[in-house]
Amino acid sequence: GSSRRRRSIQNQEAFDLDVAVKENKDDLNHVDLNVCTRFLGPARSGMALMEVNLLSGFMVPSDTIPLSETVKKVEYDHGKLNLYLDSVNETQFCVDIPAVRNFKVSNTQDASVSIVDYYEPRRQAVRSYNSEAKLSSCDLCSDVQGCHPCEDGAVGSHHHPS
Repeated sequence: GSSRRRRSIQNQEAFDLDVAVKENKDDLNHVDLNVCTRFLGPARSGMALMEVNLLSGFMVPSDTIPLSETVKKVEYDHGKLNLYLDSVNETQFCVDIPAVRNFKVSNTQDASVSIVDYYEPRRQAVRSYNSEAKLSSCDLCSDVQGCHPCEDGAVGSHHHPS
């Protein structure tokens, strides 16, 4: 019935938020994020702030993300990006975020992406993500003898060749 549909939106996410991590096994120094969102409420959101926390050791070179009708402003903060979006409606909006490794950290912790309606902060959504192109400890100690945690077949065997 329709009564369930109107259930308090406070405890539901007001945005659909999807983070896809695209990585290249042969290049562990680049990870592309594709973040997509749309507004689940009626009509459209107000100005929205999308905060993209990068995996440790990664940064995004400034001016990589073009401004558009939707993306009004991008702040390149240390280890994260703030994208100010004009507003978000039910049409999915996606942005590509090319991240570059600027120092080596093994076994990165999950990072999060969030979006919030700037003037109605209870309208928000959060996702966390990680990359499979992790530097394992053996990438950091490749010169050390007896450090073999990533012999062939130990990692990524479930990936189908594209």
